[in-house]
Amino acid sequence: MTESDKTLLEEIKLKCYITDENDKTIKRIEMIFKDAKVKLIEQLGAKKTDIFSKAGAEHDLLLNYCFYAWNDNLPEFYKNYVNDILFIRHKYEVENAKEDDELQ
Repeated sequence: MTESDKTLLEEIKLKCYITDENDKTIKRIEMIFKDAKVKLIEQLGAKKTDIFSKAGAEHDLLLNYCFYAWNDNLPEFYKNYVNDILFIRHKYEVENAKEDDELQ
C-alpha cells in the first residue's frame, strides 16, 4: 500500500467513525477501500489511478462511497451521488478526448 493510500485509509476511518483497530475491522475497511478505488475509477472513466489523493470532488466521492459501503448502503450512495459521478465522468471524458486528439 502506498503512502497516499495509507493516508486515504486513515481519512476513510475518520469518515466512518472507526476507532476499533481489531483485525476484522481493519480488513473490512481495507477491502471496502480497495473495492471503492477500482469501482470508482472505472465508473468515472479515469485513466489515472491516483485521482483520489488530493482534495476535490474525486476525493470526497471516495470517502462518501466508503462511508456508505461501511454502512451496507451502496444503493443509497448511488441514488445520492449519481449527479456527482456523472459530472466527474464528463470531466474525464473531455480530458481523455483532448489527450486522444493530441496523440493524433
